[in-house]
Amino acid sequence: MNRDGRRGGFLASEEGVKKLKEAKRIKKYSYQKIADEAHVTEDQVKRLFNPHWGNGQYKIGEEALEAIARVLDLDPTDIVDPDEWNPPVEQNQHDAVCRFLAEIENSFKYIRLLHIREQRIVLQDQYIPIQVTLERKYKHEVETIYSYAESEAELKRVYALKHQEDSQPTQVDWAEAKKQHQRIMVLADPGMGKSTLLKMEAGLTAQSERKSLESNGKKVEDAILPLFLRLSNLVDEKQADIFSAEIIDAIPLILGKEYCKTLQDDLETAAVIGHVLKEKLRTGKCLLLLDALDEVPQKHRQYLSEKLNRFVGNYPCSIICTSRIVGYGGVFLDGAKEVEIVPFSQKQTEEYIEFWFKNAAGYLNDDAVSAPALMRELRNKPQIRGLAQNPLLLSLICSLYQEKGLTLPARRCQVYEKAVSYMLGKWSQNRQPQNEGRIIAKTRLLAELAYHFTCEGQEIFSRDELYDQIEEYLQGERVPTGFKDADTGELIAELSEQDGILQKLHEDGDYYLFLHRTFQEYLTACYLNRAKDGIDRAKAHFWEYEWHETLSLMAGLMKNPVPLLEAIRKEKDDIFSTQLLLAGRCIAECKDISHSLIVDSIDRIYQFWCRYSDAEFIESVVVALGQTNIKMVEKLQQALNDEDWYVREKAAEALGNIGNPQAVPALIAALKDKDSFSRTNAAEALGNIGNPQAVDALIAALNYEDWFVRIKAGEALGKIGNPQAVDVLMSALNHEDMSVSMNAAEALGKIDNLQAVDALMLALNDEDQDVRRKAAEVLGKIGNSQAVDALMVALNDEDQDVRTNAAEALGKIGHPQAVDALIADLKDQHKWVRWKAPEALGKIGNPQAVPALIAALNHEDGYMRWKAAEALGKIGNPQAVPALIAALNHEDVFVRRYAAEALGKIGNPQAVPALIAALKHEYWYVKEYVAEALGKIGNPQAVDALIAALKHEDESVRRNAVEALGKIGNPQAVPVLIAALKDEDSSVRTNAAEALGNIGNPQAVDALIAALNDEYELVRWKAAKALGKIDSSETLAKLIQNPEIDIYDSDIFVLARKLAVRFSKEGVPFIPVYPELLNREADTDA
Repeated sequence: MNRDGRRGGFLASEEGVKKLKEAKRIKKYSYQKIADEAHVTEDQVKRLFNPHWGNGQYKIGEEALEAIARVLDLDPTDIVDPDEWNPPVEQNQHDAVCRFLAEIENSFKYIRLLHIREQRIVLQDQYIPIQVTLERKYKHEVETIYSYAESEAELKRVYALKHQEDSQPTQVDWAEAKKQHQRIMVLADPGMGKSTLLKMEAGLTAQSERKSLESNGKKVEDAILPLFLRLSNLVDEKQADIFSAEIIDAIPLILGKEYCKTLQDDLETAAVIGHVLKEKLRTGKCLLLLDALDEVPQKHRQYLSEKLNRFVGNYPCSIICTSRIVGYGGVFLDGAKEVEIVPFSQKQTEEYIEFWFKNAAGYLNDDAVSAPALMRELRNKPQIRGLAQNPLLLSLICSLYQEKGLTLPARRCQVYEKAVSYMLGKWSQNRQPQNEGRIIAKTRLLAELAYHFTCEGQEIFSRDELYDQIEEYLQGERVPTGFKDADTGELIAELSEQDGILQKLHEDGDYYLFLHRTFQEYLTACYLNRAKDGIDRAKAHFWEYEWHETLSLMAGLMKNPVPLLEAIRKEKDDIFSTQLLLAGRCIAECKDISHSLIVDSIDRIYQFWCRYSDAEFIESVVVALGQTNIKMVEKLQQALNDEDWYVREKAAEALGNIGNPQAVPALIAALKDKDSFSRTNAAEALGNIGNPQAVDALIAALNYEDWFVRIKAGEALGKIGNPQAVDVLMSALNHEDMSVSMNAAEALGKIDNLQAVDALMLALNDEDQDVRRKAAEVLGKIGNSQAVDALMVALNDEDQDVRTNAAEALGKIGHPQAVDALIADLKDQHKWVRWKAPEALGKIGNPQAVPALIAALNHEDGYMRWKAAEALGKIGNPQAVPALIAALNHEDVFVRRYAAEALGKIGNPQAVPALIAALKHEYWYVKEYVAEALGKIGNPQAVDALIAALKHEDESVRRNAVEALGKIGNPQAVPVLIAALKDEDSSVRTNAAEALGNIGNPQAVDALIAALNDEYELVRWKAAKALGKIDSSETLAKLIQNPEIDIYDSDIFVLARKLAVRFSKEGVPFIPVYPELLNREADTDA
């Protein structure tokens, strides 16, 4: 390391000055003589001899010091402090690591506003914490604005089948998911915040570790280094040394070449960091944040997967990867938990808007706009509400809304039109006024580029490809006059660096893409709309599902979309009514026009939906139409009275998603439907619409017998946010009828309303202990951190139930401030308080509680022991593993059960041998959780033991063994899982079908097709889902050919359509699936 760079130079010590003067006297040299001999200035010599000159500000550099010492026959350590000249290695490492962490922290500290990109804002100030699903939920084949809604609808199908709330896939805060899993694959569509999530993790981890090193005495060897890398960098063919290197060697090379100035500019620090990095990677003290698997060329993905898995097998680093959903082939990283980012809820959307306006204050073009006003606009414009669930597109909406004189458009094509116009003009970093002609010219150029690259199937394109296309355009006959003398290189820079519609894939790379996929789709639609033969060109893509979004935007841009709709409806259709639904999507994007073809299309789509009301791909079109066309809303209102309960239920759900207030009276009436699910969906729909007209009916629904209806009514009141509801519910807390009081508490727990929080905090001081108890309970359900201080005080309440509820509430809120108080509660004299404390500590998840909870594993109170084991699993700290392994042999059978469950949640392979041994436990109750734990850990070592467990007489053991084998994913288990499809227990068959889908082996196809005729509906549903996961077009061929399969059965129909979409590009002769192909021998050769 250059010591000048690190220290800013050196000062002579007091002893050193004496030695300097003595050497000068002996040599009889003047200052000038010393300077001449040492080839330094006289000024430098004088500074060294007079260290306090200028208050010690004028230090001397390393080379000058060495030269002067040489002339005077001295060693540098004779002149300066030896520790300063040769700092201890530990201090050297400490300083280097702190600099390295500070640079990482600063690299990911800021983001920019779209409308004023030279202005930076702090990422942490704008970031909204995301939620993720803990199982695959959004499995769409094509990215559209409707994709997430379609998957949500599909999931509700399985909830209805299972008729139990705990069957829903776990949706948790990212912080919780991260705590539970060491390796994670984060999946989401573009713009959902995958890269931003990794950058937040890098910045916050770097900040936390740096502060711990600088202020809290943390040792360098204990520090975690967060490393953000693009996965494509690990297989960059242009970097031969990196491409061929193992991961542990490649990472320092990439960091040195591309990322950290600390490594590039300071060779000595680079050497220190290089050594530290290698050691950290070996010992698992790095957090690897690996972005964008979708950017890795397909030809390199297997090679990269193998390299990463070799690394994972040898080094215990935590890893978080990201990928888009579409194109993700599954199981890229061994042992990685696949989670999916959940689209913004209304609450998250509104929080984002509030933060955005706070951060943009001072940079708004219209001071009259506000966050609440934009929230109201979005509630009134459901057509663009889906855009607001995507963080990138929401930021675009915010930037548009703050423009003076601009009314936020109601249709998506108008939103993109305004966005492109502003980005090319007013928002460009080139602050020179842009004339309208220049903006039009650039828009047309971008449309040409978008159409070309979309036809080529490219979202990412090289600079050379971009350059060639622009050159070809500029040399055309009809090039705009504003581009007559344009330079292609300057145009690329203008469109990317100044306007931002084109973006570099990497800051220093040669690849580009559009700001978001939807911009490419919109600009392609612009090209088709302007082209004289636009409809003929569009026809070529009617059967290309990834073009349907573009075609619907094209319809929205057209002055008269009827000719396009006629062309679509004339196309021969398949059994899935693909062309009819495409026409519906196009109609949903058009301004309100009257034509018999539109009326007929809406009627046919509605009838199709009535037949398959649980098919998400149809429901999403119905909702889109309902948001723009009142005719569909009217039909759905009529469906609330349909004789089929399931149609009534789905109609209520669809009306809630549409959000039209006109449906409120009909939905209020549906709150009294004889079917429970219809009532539930009606309550949920009223909450989604958010109209205060529904408040009285929803308050009444809080006293319904049906628990789930009460829950949804409470949630709905929370979404509406009506003060009247809070007042009524608060007064009901004291109702003499216990059921009324409990319902009010449940409802308040669903209302995240500051008015409710304030009232409840006051109630913690009420003289009535019952009021205090309920207030603490409800504050926990709301989960607002504002209540932490008041609940901390309530931990000392004289009433044990108040203390119990306060402890539980603090756990639900998850605030670390409560940890010390809750650890103390582990020794409370009242058992109820003691029992709630470990539960709360588990929910908070702070490792500080681990030693106390380990001690509690041997508490004299059995329930305390169980809860301590459970809490250790939730915290997920490896420190607890040895104690939990020992607890597998505890005399208390329930301790053994909870210890097994906890080991599964922690996921440490160290526990596998002990768990395998525990499979021989005499109690089936323990074996059930041991099998589940082995599945969560996912170690192949357990396969044989789990296969043996399939012969156990108890169905719960078999069920969990089957599930575990599916999670481990070893093909060795396929034959026994196929056999398990015929188990006498339906839950075993259900799990076997799901397990075979997770493994994805084509060997299981025939058995799963046979399971489509199982007597139990959930088995049939899981078999259909499993077949959808097995990547083979032959599955569809077998479904079409098999006379025993009813292709029009709801579950099979949805499966067949999914397969038809997935393999539509392969040119197989049975796609499109025309009616005449059914149950007929199909040629499967592509």
